[in-house]
Amino acid sequence: MKGTFVNVAAVLLGGGLGLLVGHRLPERLRGIITDGLGLATILIGLRLALKADNMLIVQGGLTLLGGRLAFLLDERILNEVTGTGGALILGIGLLLLEIRRLRIANFLPALPIAAALATLFR
Repeated sequence: MKGTFVNVAAVLLGGGLGLLVGHRLPERLRGIITDGLGLATILIGLRLALKADNMLIVQGGLTLLGGRLAFLLDERILNEVTGTGGALILGIGLLLLEIRRLRIANFLPALPIAAALATLFR
């Protein structure tokens, strides 16, 4: 219960400081502070998720997920996903060599689509 009060006090103090001082800070610095707080939040969450107490939950979740994705080891599906991944890597190479500017992230949905199509047309 003590942690809840400390958390509430920290939020109120931080919010109050933000209201009082925030408008005096340049926009760029406010963005940097927001990004830093977001990164710190992610790191704290990862640390807590991977704590020894939670390791059974993490490993159990990975095991269940692995069991559900075992169908991806089928040779046809693996070939299609590998071919699609190879095309994406080729695009990354073109990007790195500055031959062609491709938005590789736009092609990432092709990986699960290739797996789905290979599953449908087995």
